[in-house]
Amino acid sequence: MSAEQQTDTHEDMAKREPTSIREFVCTVAGAIVFTVAIIILLSLYENPPVSHGRSTPFCCPDVLQQLLRGANLSLDPCQSIFGYTCYAYVTIRSDRPQPVRLNTDPLKGFPKTEAGRAIAAYYRACILSPGNLSVARESASALVSVSNPPRTRAVLPLGVLELIMDLSLKYGLPSVIEFSVGAGPDLTRFLTILASSLTDLSENYSQVLLKTMKTDALETVNGALSSALTISDVDAFLNNLEKFKVKTTQNYTLRSLSDISSEISIAQWKDVMSSVGLSENASIFSIPKEELKGMFALVLNSERRVTTLISALVVASVKLALTVMINASSTNGKAEICRSRAKDLVSLWVLDGIQLSQSPAQDAAIREAYAIVANAVTRKVKSGMTGEDFYKLEETLKDVRVILPSEVVPADLTIPLMTSRYAIAELLTRAYLLQARRYQTYTLALPEGIVRYFLKDHATLDDNVIVVPTVMYSLMPLSGVTDTLLLASTVGVYLADSLWQFVFSSNWSQVSSETLNDYRSCIENSSLSLIEWPSKLLWLSFQTATDISKDADWDVEVDTGGRWHLTRGRLFYMSFVHYLMCRGPNSVYPTFGEDVDVFMSAFEDFYRSFSCNMAASKINGASCSLKL
Repeated sequence: MSAEQQTDTHEDMAKREPTSIREFVCTVAGAIVFTVAIIILLSLYENPPVSHGRSTPFCCPDVLQQLLRGANLSLDPCQSIFGYTCYAYVTIRSDRPQPVRLNTDPLKGFPKTEAGRAIAAYYRACILSPGNLSVARESASALVSVSNPPRTRAVLPLGVLELIMDLSLKYGLPSVIEFSVGAGPDLTRFLTILASSLTDLSENYSQVLLKTMKTDALETVNGALSSALTISDVDAFLNNLEKFKVKTTQNYTLRSLSDISSEISIAQWKDVMSSVGLSENASIFSIPKEELKGMFALVLNSERRVTTLISALVVASVKLALTVMINASSTNGKAEICRSRAKDLVSLWVLDGIQLSQSPAQDAAIREAYAIVANAVTRKVKSGMTGEDFYKLEETLKDVRVILPSEVVPADLTIPLMTSRYAIAELLTRAYLLQARRYQTYTLALPEGIVRYFLKDHATLDDNVIVVPTVMYSLMPLSGVTDTLLLASTVGVYLADSLWQFVFSSNWSQVSSETLNDYRSCIENSSLSLIEWPSKLLWLSFQTATDISKDADWDVEVDTGGRWHLTRGRLFYMSFVHYLMCRGPNSVYPTFGEDVDVFMSAFEDFYRSFSCNMAASKINGASCSLKL
């Protein structure tokens, strides 16, 4: 290399070095600016700060609200953009909070148990109004606080029940919970509300009906406590119930014992409670049943039967209030819906007794249970299934009983509104539909998209085994269904899906108003709801789906063996309302599965508010709504 070339090379390198240094400095500066910007943005979304182990909801960060304030959106900005209202920060095995999509707002989606979801949906439907974000935040905070307590406190039914009490009192809503001895919080405030409602009994109900309700309460009490109470015992208690309006003192337990058993002094009751290791301020409803009975045994002789505290106070009065508040006549539409929602809570609060995290034994039991179902169904579905086959398969499903470990579901955990026969039929129905679809030997004309949606979110098929995600379902003891989500995909959804195109390709004027009115009467007179459908009615709905697609005669009587008087129109209408609840384009509950637990108990209420544009002939042109 010549001297001239070396000089040129050194000059070029000298020119490039400052340029490289400047580029490096700019790159570093840019990275710093970018990092700072990210930190600032994250700080906007991490508001307010979250303590370890807790969750705090927030609805649309302020910066987003400000950006979209002038957009004149009819919905909450987050709802419009993201499809859901709120996020929440949760701590997941670390101190760093992570944003988690709740799918919906915390009032519907955040509680981790069936009871929590039902309570959330109950209060969302009853107390929230569009645009009232303050109420939404307060309610969400209350629900999240109960659903995610500090590590030192377990999520127990007590916390859920306290929440119901607090929200009911705060918003003046009826709170209908059925308690048993030894479970539940101090009911001082609840009984105060209850006492005021009982004064209107004679105005709204006949004496015959009141006697029937009291008799029903007595059956519950006498059966649970092996007692022999009479209606006069309950009447005596109801007469004393007025005292609870004013006697809501700190020593509620002692006051209750003294008021009801006047022959025993407060001092005596203190001694008795002390002798069994109870504080005088202990909640009477936290005392185990056997201990409570033992307390009375210490102070009452054979002539002083336990006629008030255990019986009327704990069970009879609340059982009576349950019936009254659910069925009370009212011109207030919102109150009607709240009372209907209360049916959720009556049964579902007990579900929080199941552990929130599923054990390996529970997961294995679920898989094995569905394997039994899938294998039994697969053997039949290839050659076709008849109604008789459907019933016979129920016997096969009884084998599921033997694989339920005792530690998975407590033996005494039952929900009386849902029978084991229905649970078996529902399990079979789902397995049959999935397997039939897989082998394409029988179909309800389900749109492919709906099938994919269902399989993705509810179950997967693997070697003829229906595997249910444990995060979606709790184990189902066949002695009494404990999970409404397991019953969420009722046959009504499939039936309505299969009829959707048929309905909107038909002229709505062909459906007489008499048919729908008859169906309403059927519901009102027999209280027949989806959760009460036995397997025969489930199978009939399949037959109806097939028959009605060929013949539009809505008034044909469906053969139920003389048990029900159902026409095709009635059977279809129930399913169609269910469809609108879960998937209808203009429904207040537009997505399947999110609010189906509300539907399970609120169907009787919603069908009254169902309305459709009878001239509509296409899906997009239909104007169907369910108004709260």
